[in-house]
Amino acid sequence: MATKHAKFLALAALLAGCGDIARDAAPPTDRFRFPVGLALRHLKASCTAAPCTCVAGTPGCQTVLHVVSSNFDLTYDTDEGGTLIALRVPEPSERPATLGPRDLWDIPDIVPYRLGAVRIGSFGGEVSLLDEEHCAGWETGAAPGAPAAFVASRSRDRLYRLTLGNDGSLGCGDDCRTALDPDLRDPYGVTLACGGSGTGFAASVYVTYLSTPLNVGFLSELALKVPDRLAAAKSPGLQPAINIGLDAARSAAFEPLSQRVFMTGAFSGPGYMPLRWLDLPYPPSSTNPPPPVDLATRVFGAETTGIALSSDGTRAYVGLRLYDGYTAALVGGRTPDIGGALAVIDVTPAPTGGINGQLLSLVPVGVGPTEVRVIPRPGLADLVAVSCNGDGSVWLYDDASGLVPRVFGIDQASGTPLLGKQPAGLAVERRADGSVRLYVGSFGSHFVSVIRLDDPTDPRSAWVEMRLGMAQ
Repeated sequence: MATKHAKFLALAALLAGCGDIARDAAPPTDRFRFPVGLALRHLKASCTAAPCTCVAGTPGCQTVLHVVSSNFDLTYDTDEGGTLIALRVPEPSERPATLGPRDLWDIPDIVPYRLGAVRIGSFGGEVSLLDEEHCAGWETGAAPGAPAAFVASRSRDRLYRLTLGNDGSLGCGDDCRTALDPDLRDPYGVTLACGGSGTGFAASVYVTYLSTPLNVGFLSELALKVPDRLAAAKSPGLQPAINIGLDAARSAAFEPLSQRVFMTGAFSGPGYMPLRWLDLPYPPSSTNPPPPVDLATRVFGAETTGIALSSDGTRAYVGLRLYDGYTAALVGGRTPDIGGALAVIDVTPAPTGGINGQLLSLVPVGVGPTEVRVIPRPGLADLVAVSCNGDGSVWLYDDASGLVPRVFGIDQASGTPLLGKQPAGLAVERRADGSVRLYVGSFGSHFVSVIRLDDPTDPRSAWVEMRLGMAQ
């Protein structure tokens, strides 16, 4: 079995950190500790009959932020020292009158806004929410399902399925823990895929692993709702692991139009950097994964990290950690980062099958790109957010102009990162008035910042509206 030290090293490849002595204390629920995954839900206040989803910024609609704390330094219980905390995000109308128009609203005490909290395994990763907002038909279909949150734990090698209440509460019953494949280690990415209608409706959660035998990539599928036409071949529950080819998978993104799950990978050498996908209607056999697009032929000396797909499903935005590929080839191992980039890749269907895979653009960003999220802009190409934990920055790339109009980096007055140390997790909220909120989790400073874009077509005007949680 993988040791705790090995788990430290694997997660350090994602988010730099330092170790501490393990303890058996219960984790706190009044603060964040090394936050990783972020996700948003929107609920009508006092709603009793599901579905309770609503549009952010409309009267009576509450924004509920879910934050995974990873207990990365093992200050708390080794096995279940992580948490998932749900809190109501204050509305702009609640800003104190003493604040100026663009002053930071600092809220170190999250307890008055906390709606729910539950313990999970240490070394948590990404979080995905399953309700009517994130999967149309889940709560309103022929066989309605209950809202849930999914997050994997690397210390326990398990997937948590947590209940989501209509009031924002969280729960973990006796059946909320699913043991994952015993031959695979360090589950991290958790991606929801759903679609269809009537008897063709399907919903599954896909889990990636950072550590696999011989570095062969695998996905685990937790099938939640299976179409009638597949009932004879598949039953709900954890399915056999899917072989996706050489290189362990880091993160994934689901494209509903093509019904594909795209995956990035870990470091496997400077001469190979695959972008892979899984065609959900036609899953591969365990020994015959579809051929990937090898990005190493375009960028020699890079490792893929976070991924997001464009609003129209035609482009993939992939974070790249850059290193000296030639030196790595000589020494036979990964060398330190020398920069970062955002790759823009054409993922439209190719005439011969698969995707085109053309590298459309390579955009320089900060050191250590971690997560990538798309900010949709109707009638205009997407704005793309990239968190960079290596230099404490967040970059906004405008895919309409091909430029980077805004970077949140070091505060010139204090010399500290504007968004805290090691920004990582991202979440995007589109509001009824056309504005956008971008949520950024600070892995090293233990809080979440809220960037506000009053006009997404003018990203240069973005500003830091709020900070949630106690800086530590």
